[in-house]
Amino acid sequence: MAREPLRPITLPPETIVELEDMAGDLKIMDAEIAKAKRAGIPVGELEKRWEETKKLRLGLLKEYK
Repeated sequence: MAREPLRPITLPPETIVELEDMAGDLKIMDAEIAKAKRAGIPVGELEKRWEETKKLRLGLLKEYK
């Protein structure tokens, strides 16, 4: 029985647009985390996860755009 050949993994164009359009939201979130830190709210774990999320977004755009 013949099988279909493997195809490259891609992201739908609308997902690429969504990832690109997040740039403004990223700036707002960065500012809000900084504000929370200045207010004395412990945001260490949140900040770590946020940085990982931003790296993931950039990686997705780099590899799948």
